[in-house]
Amino acid sequence: MYLRKSRADPAEETVEGTLRRHREQLEDLAARHGCHIAKIYKEVVSGGSLYARPQMLKLLDDVSTGEYDAVLCMDIDRLGRSSMAEQGVILDTLKYSRTRIITMDKIYDLADEADDEASDFKSFMARMELRIYKKRFRRSLEKTVSDGGTISEAPFGYAKVRVNRLPTLRPDPVESEFVKMIFDLYTERGVGTERIARELNALGAKPRRGGAEFGRAAVRYILRNPVYLGTVIWNKKHYIRKGTCGSDKHLAEPNPREEWIVREHVHPALIAREQFDRAQEIMQKNWHAKSFTGEIKNPLASLVFCGNCGRKMARHPSGKRVKEDFLMCPQKGCIPTTRAGDVERAVLDSLRKRLRELDIGAEPSAPPDLSVPEREISMAAEELRRAGRQLERLHDLLERGVYDADTFLQRRDALNAKAGELRRLISERKKLLEKPRSADPPADRERLLTALDLYEAGGPAVRNALLKALVERIIYYKTEKGSRAPFSVFVELKFSSF
Repeated sequence: MYLRKSRADPAEETVEGTLRRHREQLEDLAARHGCHIAKIYKEVVSGGSLYARPQMLKLLDDVSTGEYDAVLCMDIDRLGRSSMAEQGVILDTLKYSRTRIITMDKIYDLADEADDEASDFKSFMARMELRIYKKRFRRSLEKTVSDGGTISEAPFGYAKVRVNRLPTLRPDPVESEFVKMIFDLYTERGVGTERIARELNALGAKPRRGGAEFGRAAVRYILRNPVYLGTVIWNKKHYIRKGTCGSDKHLAEPNPREEWIVREHVHPALIAREQFDRAQEIMQKNWHAKSFTGEIKNPLASLVFCGNCGRKMARHPSGKRVKEDFLMCPQKGCIPTTRAGDVERAVLDSLRKRLRELDIGAEPSAPPDLSVPEREISMAAEELRRAGRQLERLHDLLERGVYDADTFLQRRDALNAKAGELRRLISERKKLLEKPRSADPPADRERLLTALDLYEAGGPAVRNALLKALVERIIYYKTEKGSRAPFSVFVELKFSSF
């Protein structure tokens, strides 16, 4: 059984409500035909692109092995209304595996010429319907923007309202003052974005998205956003879906400036033009190229994880005053930092200790905190549930016309990617809890000895490669602040832990 909510379903009905209703109807249909339902595939994403629908791809993979006699769905267009090429993939997979399509009004046997032609016609009509819908939807968006309306979510500092049925923005009495403060600190007092973010967090300001606290990226986004001049800009980008134009991910490409729709003075401005231009000048002067050039400079890159939250720690390069690199958790204020060189030496000491244990036949020592994987699993599971709820709300907002299709797809793909990463993390941590010890100490000793012999002679990239050949991950623990305060590391080897 394949379930997917369509735009044709009632807009006020939730995704789960629609899928539950469809499931009940298809279960009755299966009972009437004497079918046993082997598996149910529930899709909670748009039917616009085949390669953005993981459940459909999984269904086709299972169907191609001849696992099923038939696929049940509400109508043939529920399988997809994408391009001719993508619909050809779906129908050809069902046809050559001799899998029937059972819908509420007809059973399609694609090996039969008449049913094959009927399915082609239905698919053609579904594509035309989708094309007409998209055209009308885009014209509606263009008309709204041309009239001075706002079709996106309200940015920080504004609230979304309707004036004469037109969606627009009005200043939020609290957040608008924070926006003015950001521009004043940046342009009048020369305060940097990192310090501005700290000031906002200290005053209790909360960003609309992206986390519980402000960071410098969020401050820069506000400083660059012309919406605070009372301006609306639309059609700056077009989106390339995953699986099209040779792309393996969702991409956003800029449109030529002459294709933009720009409307000025359509809602109350929070910032004067002179101050906004001054902020752009300062940012342009302070701009520098991204520090990462593709060259690995940190021997511990992608290996060290925070012992508090489980996030991957990153190298903070040395500056003018501090001449040594530090390892920092991306979660602000999560765990005290330590010099990267000190952590590297602690990891090497642990490796040498394990080598000595192998020489005398000792068991590996226990990690400082065995509860870390369980805590990471619990946190990741809660994040996964939160992402699922956000996906449900996304579909509701799309059906009500709050989101345009491109914004919906972009945010849906980001949530799906986040959910996939969380599932991978949960799976890895569960494997860690069940991981058996190495059964071949001589081979383990040889690996360690070879890596340690080569380590000192190599540069950062070589050292990183040697560690990755041995180490699954390194968990970093620290409670006291100060660069010289004590810390500990738990090194999980690919063949044993200590």
